[in-house]
Amino acid sequence: MSLPRVSVENHVLVNVLMCVILFAGCMFAFTLTREMFPESNPDKVLVTAIYPGVQPAEIEKAVTIKIEEAVRDLEEIEKIDSAISESVSQTILTLYNEVSDVDAVVQDVKSKVDAIQDLPQDLEKITVEKLEPRLPVISVAIFGPGSEAERKQAARAVRDDLLLLPGISNVEISGIRQDEISVEVRPEKLLEYDITFQEVADAIRQTNLDVSGGELKGDRSNIAVRTLGEELHGEDLADIVVRSQPDGRKVLLSDIAVIRDGFVESDLESYF
Repeated sequence: MSLPRVSVENHVLVNVLMCVILFAGCMFAFTLTREMFPESNPDKVLVTAIYPGVQPAEIEKAVTIKIEEAVRDLEEIEKIDSAISESVSQTILTLYNEVSDVDAVVQDVKSKVDAIQDLPQDLEKITVEKLEPRLPVISVAIFGPGSEAERKQAARAVRDDLLLLPGISNVEISGIRQDEISVEVRPEKLLEYDITFQEVADAIRQTNLDVSGGELKGDRSNIAVRTLGEELHGEDLADIVVRSQPDGRKVLLSDIAVIRDGFVESDLESYF
């Protein structure tokens, strides 16, 4: 027996089923929750450690492995993944699906990390936070014939303007290199003031900047200073006191070095 024949012979039943389906569809259309970005509960915790100027292999031994061992016995953690780069260690803790109180897990992880006793003294404060899922709404590309510094400044200006608009809570800039200040120490000035290259590096480190190791370039020693804030420029380093002489005179960084603003050397390509 075919479906069309059954429908013709039982037209009352077919009409009733059609009415039920239409009624159910209308009811769900008005009661179903509709969201552009459905709410999702975070299931990951991020542990970030900053160890300025240290290579990945050393960070792994001195920091990352100790963090992993400290949190490994927490029963809410399903998987541990770590990513290490120069000066930065990031450990992602994936939680089991049945974990409902992520904030409590974050506090437990903080307690475990704070209890680690033999971390390096130069290590900056370790941060622990839950990873909130973020979905971009709009992407804006900035391009033009200007310099990289001008494009980066324009991107920051656009970001600041967008944050003033109602309904926008977060704007992130990507596809740009990190700021870096190049300090080229002049050897003849080191001899004149009887100052070592290490003294210069230590004086800069005392300003809480991320100083990568010095490297010899031609007849000058170069220190790459990675800025932790957007408002720091080379001129801000000029007045750093490298040494105070017995007669009261102060040897400033600008007296013995050439300071230039620039970017971290990296192969970066952006497409839109």
